[in-house]
Amino acid sequence: MTTFAVVDLETTGNQKQDRIIEIGIVIYRDQQIVKTYQTLINPHRHISRFIEHLTGINNAMVMDQPTFEEVANDIHHLFDEAYFVAHNVPFDLGFLNQEFARVGLEKLNVKTLDTVELSRMMLPKAPGFKLNQLAQFLALTHDDPHRALSDAYVTTELLKVLLSELTQLPKTTLKKLLPLAEKLKSDVIPIIHDSLNKPQADLIKETEDPYDYHYGLAIKRVTDIKPNRSEPITQSFGDWLDTFETAFNVPLRLGQREMSEAIYHAFVTQSSALIEAGTGIGKTMSYLLAAIYFAKTSKEKVFISTYLKQLQKQVLHEEVPKILAHLSETCQIEVLKGKNQYVSLKRFSEWIVKTDNDHYDFTLTKAIVLIWLTKTETGDVDEIQLPRSGYQLFHQFSHRFDTDEIQAFSYYEHKLAQIEVADIVIVNHALMHQLILQDNMPLNRLIIDEAHHLPEVIEQEEGLMFHSQAIHAFLNQVVHRLKTFDVLDSKMKAAIEDIKYDYQCFIDYARQFMTHHMTAERSKKMVTIDPSAAAFATMKVMYERFKLLLDDLLKDVYRTPHPLIREELTPIVSAFLAPYNQFFIEDSTDAVYWLEMDLTHQQQPIRFYKKPVDISETVNRYYFTKERSVILTSATLTVNHRFDYLQDQLGIEKPINTYRFPALYPTEDNVQVLVPNDFPRLDNRETTAYIEALSELVFSLADLTKGRMLILFNSYHMLKETYALLEELFQDDYVLIAQGISSGSHEKLKKHFQQTDQAILLGTHAFWEGLDIPGDDLKCVVIARLPFQSPSQPVIEAKLKRIESNGQSGFYCYSLPDAVIRFKQGFGRLIRHETDIGIVVVTDDRLVTKSYGRTFIESLPSVPVFHRRTTELLDMAQTFLSDK
Repeated sequence: MTTFAVVDLETTGNQKQDRIIEIGIVIYRDQQIVKTYQTLINPHRHISRFIEHLTGINNAMVMDQPTFEEVANDIHHLFDEAYFVAHNVPFDLGFLNQEFARVGLEKLNVKTLDTVELSRMMLPKAPGFKLNQLAQFLALTHDDPHRALSDAYVTTELLKVLLSELTQLPKTTLKKLLPLAEKLKSDVIPIIHDSLNKPQADLIKETEDPYDYHYGLAIKRVTDIKPNRSEPITQSFGDWLDTFETAFNVPLRLGQREMSEAIYHAFVTQSSALIEAGTGIGKTMSYLLAAIYFAKTSKEKVFISTYLKQLQKQVLHEEVPKILAHLSETCQIEVLKGKNQYVSLKRFSEWIVKTDNDHYDFTLTKAIVLIWLTKTETGDVDEIQLPRSGYQLFHQFSHRFDTDEIQAFSYYEHKLAQIEVADIVIVNHALMHQLILQDNMPLNRLIIDEAHHLPEVIEQEEGLMFHSQAIHAFLNQVVHRLKTFDVLDSKMKAAIEDIKYDYQCFIDYARQFMTHHMTAERSKKMVTIDPSAAAFATMKVMYERFKLLLDDLLKDVYRTPHPLIREELTPIVSAFLAPYNQFFIEDSTDAVYWLEMDLTHQQQPIRFYKKPVDISETVNRYYFTKERSVILTSATLTVNHRFDYLQDQLGIEKPINTYRFPALYPTEDNVQVLVPNDFPRLDNRETTAYIEALSELVFSLADLTKGRMLILFNSYHMLKETYALLEELFQDDYVLIAQGISSGSHEKLKKHFQQTDQAILLGTHAFWEGLDIPGDDLKCVVIARLPFQSPSQPVIEAKLKRIESNGQSGFYCYSLPDAVIRFKQGFGRLIRHETDIGIVVVTDDRLVTKSYGRTFIESLPSVPVFHRRTTELLDMAQTFLSDK
């Protein structure tokens, strides 16, 4: 009978000199708890305020408690003939063994189960893998988080779930898991063997078996696609909206109905529109209502494109159910993603058997995907969380490299079949652009949300990037395939070494070229290169030599008696060479070329870029065609209430309707904009004084807002410098959460900020938009600098030169309106709901001292702006926030 000793420790920290302050142990056997152990421990170390805040354990509580030496023997015996189980075994076991060694006892040498690792495998769809996140996901009672025995109890409940999930996996999956388990941290091999050796239950009838079996893999049976047979709508659009309002029991907001009607009118008349919908309008519901009605009445698909995945989730999981719950009609809405998002069963079945050279993250990734296949109906990698390098591996067995041959089952093809019967299809901007160019889907009715990003997305998709480090992953893939087919001979090995040498010569020459150019920023060096220059021609010749060697290798490979090897290697080689060919061989008269060297990386890798300067030809040829109706919408499309900037960026030639629906919230009463007039002058070469003043201001504001602050930066360098200074000022009084410093995705950092008392969030470009923190969770937004982009960036520099060559001002036609759009996004982080209240502090007083500052202010909703000494502004902020 297997015994599990489930452990949790609380400590003074995670360094070698730290000590245990509490231990909780639950002995679990035969599906029940048979014993518990808990004690506080006197560490003879100071317990910091942070640890006290985290655990509730303070110095007074441990003063009269036993030392570890006094309880070590009792604790040691609890692990006799038991699995050591913990939520992060390396931490708990490492700490305990360090303490056992310190007091002269043997270190534990026992089998282990790590519930973090097992949760990643068995619960791949969990939102996170911290203990409290898993407890919430599984609805486990967690009365006293960060206390040892309470955490040990919850870990025991989690262990029950994980063991149940593991032992109920189909035997096909368990057999595939066995060779992977040898490289996992958890000793699950005996448990897998026990499950495999259990007597086979009565054969399940085929109709009851929840799994299908393809390529030696067990997968969850996917629901059959049903035809879309809803009743047609007979009401007019106006009457249909009236019916919806009655069922919804809330009238549509001011501007919301008008926006829906404008979109519907554009669709019916095959026209296009620009629509700015301010905060509070409810633009998502507006365009969904128009899209649903048009799709159901015309039997024509409507495509909706978003820039951020977060908005896709909001549309699909919040707005759509809210609307459909009050409609009598059904509406089928699907999300389509790129091929690299969907797992290929055929390719995964080949990758999973090759484990010789796998490091831990690759092994864990394969285990996660293997088990996830028994749970997923979509095969979409966004359902799960992989280790960081696991996404690189997933890319190799995604549908991206699949050929056109008919497969036993394909998640991507199944998704396309769902799209065929859908009324509305949601995509992201990049995929939308690819679909429009491919012209194999009818995107004739298209709503583009977050449309202020459309120019940069088109530039990105029409451009290219490749980097010097990619050669290693590429050649590893080639070698992996050659080994798989057992054709890697000495001649091929020598050829691969020659390819590596020639490629390195090519990169060395590029690096030498860059060293002669001194356009360097703090973390990277950027050099623009003219495709007519001699250096470009030399690089092209070196690339062609490298490509010739690669072609010779492939000819030798294709002569081998393996018909499938060509099918395997061709898409990999084509995908690798495509950006090189576009860079060196395809001529682009209206593009900018440049190289970037990452100076922070030990190997200083080089990235090669090529992007168009003018996208108007693409926009007019593919987007604004006679048969296509395009709706561009966002909360920030205008500058000083005009759409000229976006229209100029896109180069739209077709007549287009424009609509503005201003924000509904009472910003005049609920927001103040404060601008210090005594800050040091900001110099790009010397930022120390400015950062010190900014940090002191944040330090003073924190007491007024109890943290609850978002600080927005233009550069990561300034964020890091400010973070370091704030750490010194605050000590443990406030929790600092910083993009690029604190671990986790943007969404995780946001949740951490919302769930933590007295927290301050620091972010750069990505945090200026898409961050929704309503209510009392956010009281102050600090904008550290007006968000002008650097004019030395190659694409921007080329755009400015182009504008000025036409006799116009690059600053007023491009730099200023671009910064205003970004500024409006940052300002919009504060007021998300009608009752939200707060202050926006702009420490860059060019907002009021420069003539162009009026353009920023007049592009905002009506708000009071105060330009005063910092001490006066702090008094004003205190009065304003306390009065509200």
